[in-house]
Amino acid sequence: MQREVERIPSPGPRPSTPTAGALGTPSQPSGAGRLTSEELVSQELHARLQDEVGDLLFTVVNLARYLAVDPERALRHTNRKFRRRFGQVERGLRERGKALGEATLEEMERHWQESKGSE
Repeated sequence: MQREVERIPSPGPRPSTPTAGALGTPSQPSGAGRLTSEELVSQELHARLQDEVGDLLFTVVNLARYLAVDPERALRHTNRKFRRRFGQVERGLRERGKALGEATLEEMERHWQESKGSE
């Protein structure tokens, strides 16, 4: 599985076409209901990855409980923090006359780091 995972490209921005989903796995079969061998392998790998990520999340939740941290509360806090920082990134770009879709990763990262520093 290690080599299979290494071959998966970084998902990056989600594609706008309906034929590719997260991790590049097909969301619609090609042809009339028949899957190609590549699509079958991709679906199999995606199912295995989903299972592994589920195990990881389960373990993290148990770790949080062991540490007497409410996992749901911690996640809500992190979501609020992310939304606040992302809003600052968007505002910073707007102030410079850029839309989010026009910004480079370097520009977004700079604004992200500034938002973290202002907390």
